[in-house]
Amino acid sequence: MNHLLYFIVAVIVVYGYSVIYRKYHTYPEAETLTISETEIIPHLESNRPFLVARDLGIKEIVSIEILHRQYGDREIRVLENFRRLVPSKLPSIKNMRVDAFINDYIYAADNSYYFKTEDDYNFLGEIGLYQPVITKFSSYKPSLAFQSLSLWLGGKGTCTPFHYDSDCVNLLYLIEGAKKLYLIHPKYDSKMRGNRWIQSGASWSMAEIETILQDREIEYSETLLKPGQMFNIPRFWWHAVINLEATFAVTYHYYTLPYFIC
Repeated sequence: MNHLLYFIVAVIVVYGYSVIYRKYHTYPEAETLTISETEIIPHLESNRPFLVARDLGIKEIVSIEILHRQYGDREIRVLENFRRLVPSKLPSIKNMRVDAFINDYIYAADNSYYFKTEDDYNFLGEIGLYQPVITKFSSYKPSLAFQSLSLWLGGKGTCTPFHYDSDCVNLLYLIEGAKKLYLIHPKYDSKMRGNRWIQSGASWSMAEIETILQDREIEYSETLLKPGQMFNIPRFWWHAVINLEATFAVTYHYYTLPYFIC
């Protein structure tokens, strides 16, 4: 009797896992949708790309000018800008003051270095602005989910090469500037020359952005992102971002139980 019970429980567990896994790893064929504010939550976990215009008021909390004026003496770590990620020669990191970075790279339109914070580097938390900013996204988070926030500040010409993220939800919100975002469906994964060992939860293409875009066997879409707009980057979809001018943005993530399971 006990053996039969164990067998039934095992079947239920395996079946439940397969259902959750299939749902999490379903990638619908879809063009980028332009949706209204009321449609955000129904579309969040559909694994479809969408664009929505909604001013979250983040610029009143933190902006390039606010960072320059109020936190200019803070030391930050900035990352060397790169067109493709090479495992044998990872981008260099250097420390500098916020005001020096903004003057020498943002205002001077120098694209040599990019300021980004994610994972274990929480600059907004260091200056006490993490919670006020992430609260602006709290209406999207399910009750049982872990959330996080990333920051991106770069001059004209800085970029993030093609990669995918496994995040449950990945919302890119533009505070200032303009970004061009390229998006590629996961069905082209075998053509992207991805490396999953460089960063946990992500795969980085070993090819430059232009090389991917010139490949006639790969279809891609491009979207111009403006201030006050938010773009949902679906999990496992390849994407690259280029700053068309000095640009400040944040990315909001949340992670549910299916993410941790699958």
